[in-house]
Formats: sequence, C-alpha cells, structure tokens
Amino acid sequence: MEDQRKTALYKIVLVVGNGFDIDLGLPTRYSDFLGSVYFKRHIFDMKIKDIKEWNERKKSGIRNPTIRDWFGIDLFDLLEIKRGLTNWVDIERELALVASLSDKKEPFETLAVSESSYFELQKALCEYIKSLSFSGLREDSVAFKLVKALNAIPKLVEVLSYNYTDWDVMFPQNKFWVDYIHGCVKDDSIILGIQDDLDIQSQYCYMIKTFSEHFHSHRVMQKLMDANEVIFFGHSLGETDYHYFETFFRRQTHEEYANKDQIIRIFTYDEKSRREILMRLREMNNKRTDYLYGLCDFEVYRTSQDEDLINRYIENIAPKAISRMNEPILRSVWEHRF
Repeated sequence: MEDQRKTALYKIVLVVGNGFDIDLGLPTRYSDFLGSVYFKRHIFDMKIKDIKEWNERKKSGIRNPTIRDWFGIDLFDLLEIKRGLTNWVDIERELALVASLSDKKEPFETLAVSESSYFELQKALCEYIKSLSFSGLREDSVAFKLVKALNAIPKLVEVLSYNYTDWDVMFPQNKFWVDYIHGCVKDDSIILGIQDDLDIQSQYCYMIKTFSEHFHSHRVMQKLMDANEVIFFGHSLGETDYHYFETFFRRQTHEEYANKDQIIRIFTYDEKSRREILMRLREMNNKRTDYLYGLCDFEVYRTSQDEDLINRYIENIAPKAISRMNEPILRSVWEHRF
C-alpha cells in the first residue's frame, strides 16, 4: 500500500517564509521584535550619538577603553546601534557580517561578540513570538485562503516552514504535516544564524545553522524534486536560505533534467519583491529565468495586485490535484483515505 501511495498521490509542497505570517497580520518582522520589550530589556543604556563619537575616536586612533574593548560587545547592543544608524536591521545578515572575514564593517562590528548573548538573543526572539496573539488572523488574507483550500486535500500536502510560529496554534483545524526547517517555538528549538558556505572567523562557528543542536535532516531538496506542485509563499529565496533551493531551480532550468510536468507558484507581496525574487532566481540559474517559464508551469503572484489570478488558482488547487492523481490506483487510495 505504501508503494501505491507513492505512485498514486499527487504531492504538493508548500514552502512558507516570514511573508506568509505577515500576510496573516502577524507582527513577525525583525523590526517588530527589536521594538519589543523582549529585546529592549537586554539593552544597556547607551545612546547612538555616544556610539558615533566612540567610533570616530577609534577611527582616528584615539583610545578610550571601555568594558566593550576588553570583553566584546553584547549582540543586543550591537543590533540596537545598527538600528539607530540605519533605521533597519536584518538580524541574520548582521550575524553574517559580524562573523565574516569581511573588512567592510563598522568599527563596532569588529568587536568580539559575546557567545552567551547569541543564545540569549534566540531565547528572547522565541519568547517574543510565543507572546503573540493568534486569535485575530486575517481570514481575508491570501495566506489564510490558501491554507483553507489545501485543508480539503490534507493527505496530499506537506508544509516546509522557515518560520518559528506554531501551526497548531495558528490553525487549530490544520490537518496536514508541517516540517519546521529552522525549529519552532513550541519546543524552544528555533535556529537563528548564518549559512554554511560563508567564510567566517572560527570562533563564531556556533552561529552556523547546521551547527545548532536543534538542526536535523529535512530532505528539503528531495521533497521539492519529488513534488508535483511546489508553492513558495512569503519566502524571499534570499542568501541565508538559497542553498536549500538552488539545486531544485537549477534542475528546472536544465533542458534535459527538468520535470516538465511540475507546477511552481511563488507568492510575494508586490512588484518590487517580484523583481527581487526573479533576480535571485536569475543568479541561481545562469541568468536563464526564461527556462523556468519554458520548461515547467511557473508563475509569480503578487498578493497586493493579482487578486483575480490568485483567487482562480486557489479555487482550482484541490480539484486539480484530485483530477491529476494516477488512475486506477487513485480510487482505492483516495476513497479509503488511508
């Protein structure tokens, strides 16, 4: 029976990033966390103008040692300084910059970072997400409508979540399997960090995601390869996670190896983010994004603009999946529902 399921069932893989939670109305941006009490209670009372003055003194060679010169800088302070200077911070990119061998750093980014503050940062982020209310999810959002449609065919769906939020809390009626690639708040297993292929200073190896005690195999590439339909929702396909998807997209732009029956849909917010995603795909695929359109059924939807196209896709997703399952094994497997 297990072999029959593998050949008969239509497989849909839903890959979700933070844009999915944001579409549901959740305050899960890094900026939301950095503005919360869960972050701010860890910050020393330091003002940005004092930091700027300290940086200028250091650049000019004037030494005025502080406790940070001798013991390094706390990650909470470093992120607050960066936020004050730029008004925007991507925590994982900042971790990558601190750990890297790059010489393109602000003076405060060259200070040794306290290892204990890294784990405290993960803990604080976990506590912040746990504190969120999930009672007011936007039921008119594209994300909510998509989940509702997929729940009509739960045995055909697997979710690969790159978020930390707990689907059992967000969607109490959820029926399909969710695999948390970077951990989940429900068991305090979240993984905040940097990608493997980055050249870093060895003392920061604890920041590498695969070095986390919570990291384990998820067979992401194989699941994407084997799926009949892959849906990306709110994932930027950015540099910290692109290694999960590069092989998959490279295959789909290869004339000989591409699965020409595969359906790929990407949900993003607007035209700006659509172009950013296409540029990342272009980088992954030797500048041949046209092959994605030519070798499989590929579309990018903007949740802020493509309402009619999106509604049509969501309405048809379950009926289409059922109709595409193999016959005659289909009737035996589907009608008995295991």
